[in-house]
Amino acid sequence: MNLLKDGENGIKAYQMAVQFPETDDEEALPLFKLQDGVAASSAGLICAKVSGVKQAVIDRAGEIVSAMKEGEQVQPLPEVLYGELFESTFSLLWALRETDWNQASEEYIHGFLDAALDCT
Repeated sequence: MNLLKDGENGIKAYQMAVQFPETDDEEALPLFKLQDGVAASSAGLICAKVSGVKQAVIDRAGEIVSAMKEGEQVQPLPEVLYGELFESTFSLLWALRETDWNQASEEYIHGFLDAALDCT
């Protein structure tokens, strides 16, 4: 992504050596060797796959990396904006707004706090 320039502002760049796979059937191999220069790409997604991270998470990370490389804004997932989490959070905020807390019973307050914890 060219965020770091070697030798610029007195900074010396180093990278960890990784042997990248030639096919999708192979895995990246960390070589445990520090070498001069800025990495041309990141083996982060490959290492995540090898580590057992869910494919959906790896796919989303790939979308974000691609958007960043293109200088595009990363869009939130629709399920985050309009899914269950959004609905429960909206309901909680509405109850927070509409409640007369001076008149609320202790039972109601505990129920509200339990619901708030369920949203996190």
